[in-house]
Amino acid sequence: MAQTGPAVRPAVVGRRPSKRFIAGKAVREFLADECWDRAASMTFFGVLSIPPLAVALTSVLALIGQGESSTQAVLDVLTILAPDEEALETISAPVTAVLRHPAAGLSFTLGLATALWISAGYVGAFGRAMNQIYGVHEGRPLWRLTAWHLLTTVILVAFGTLVALLLVVSGPVARAIGTVLGLGDTTVLVWEVARTPVLLLAGVLMVDLLYYATPNVRHPRFRLLSPGSVVALALVALVSLVLRLYIQTFDRFDITYGTALAGVVVFCVWLWIINMALLLGAELDTEIARARQLVAGIRADVAIQLPVRDSRATERAARRRAADQARAKSLRESHGWFDDDRPKGDHHTGTGTGTGTGTGTGTGTDARTGSGTGTGTGARGDSRNEDARG
Repeated sequence: MAQTGPAVRPAVVGRRPSKRFIAGKAVREFLADECWDRAASMTFFGVLSIPPLAVALTSVLALIGQGESSTQAVLDVLTILAPDEEALETISAPVTAVLRHPAAGLSFTLGLATALWISAGYVGAFGRAMNQIYGVHEGRPLWRLTAWHLLTTVILVAFGTLVALLLVVSGPVARAIGTVLGLGDTTVLVWEVARTPVLLLAGVLMVDLLYYATPNVRHPRFRLLSPGSVVALALVALVSLVLRLYIQTFDRFDITYGTALAGVVVFCVWLWIINMALLLGAELDTEIARARQLVAGIRADVAIQLPVRDSRATERAARRRAADQARAKSLRESHGWFDDDRPKGDHHTGTGTGTGTGTGTGTGTDARTGSGTGTGTGARGDSRNEDARG
């Protein structure tokens, strides 16, 4: 008689992976990888990194003569996304300070370099979370990893600068560009319609860059507009709206944390939710890639099969662990404890036989009373062979 049990949904429909299986697996892996904790770590580094990153972006915009207008355009967008005014003030305060007291020359260079160095901490935290998602260890040497994080941060700042400039290009600026190109006022209409999709595309590209560049995994190619990045940005917009509605309806942060800390707490919660959305998008991309490998016959049941970028740091760490274990074992044995957990004085060799009931026979010499022979039975059925020392 055939056994009955719960129905198992197929992971493959026809020749393509089941979307329901991929989505469910992404959520389960998100929970298994404890991504909410990873997102909290990223939030900490984000709180440290975002103000310097904003300062770096503002400094670059000021250098090209678009500091005030571009920054105001960026703040207008953040006004839409930020859950409340206190959270927006957390970001806008350092930016406003830079606009009021712009640096130049060596001060500008040192300030920009310091801001980029601090901002690279968030990229590093993102990379560690991505390594957890892919199930790999960080194998890149420290110098290479640091340089890679700095390069990624510089590219992100460049993307941010481009986005800020795109926000400024409207009205008279777009009309002037259209006049140069011979398009007239048509450029203004086209740009006003296309500006929002272009900004969304730039945001997706920045997320895709984080997904591609930060983990110690060598992807076959850079994937433009990955499903994970699109879903992540959609979730960011959705949760920002929900959080804003919640704060406007049930605002109790100022009562619980006080007026001084309420804005910081709201900003941290908002950033934490954003980071969770980004990691969920990364899990989705990973499960899509895993499903494709499974359909292609690649054994990716346990982990996705992708080569690592570098394994030197991992191998060096493994050698250090082996050396530490050898020294620890030597320390234990030097104090008379061996692998069988018996003191050095009781360490012996011998043979013995026993039955299933725990009886046995053995012969040996007694080293404590002299020399002699004897036979006996015991519950353990072991025998000893020791040197007689009289």
